[in-house]
Amino acid sequence: MPASTSRSGPTTKAGRSAHRSSRTSTPGRTARAGAPTVRSPAEWAGTSMRQSPTRIADYEPTAGRRRAATLAASGRQPGDPVRAAAAIAAVVDADEPPLRFLLGSDALAGARARLERTRAETDANEALTRSVDVP
Repeated sequence: MPASTSRSGPTTKAGRSAHRSSRTSTPGRTARAGAPTVRSPAEWAGTSMRQSPTRIADYEPTAGRRRAATLAASGRQPGDPVRAAAAIAAVVDADEPPLRFLLGSDALAGARARLERTRAETDANEALTRSVDVP
């Protein structure tokens, strides 16, 4: 039974929240509150991911495909969570952090592809774009 109640809910005699955080009881997570959890790339969407055993035929073309793709990619992700955390910390600590920061070679490739599509579309419509200016 809680020793008292505060704005944030019941507290113990030591003044800590009486509510247990799901963070402290989730397998694979750090028990220390507020500590970041870093899993290996193989763990994110592979063996640690829980999926319902129930399969609904109507969802197989969408959710079923997503499930299969996620499991197929498990352990093959290009990113390293420890290096990602270090990169994020470097951005946060930067004197002039970037407005946008891409995390990983897959994100970089996707962003560059999008920029190329945008450039091609802009170039293709340049004459029409400029046609609205007053001569």
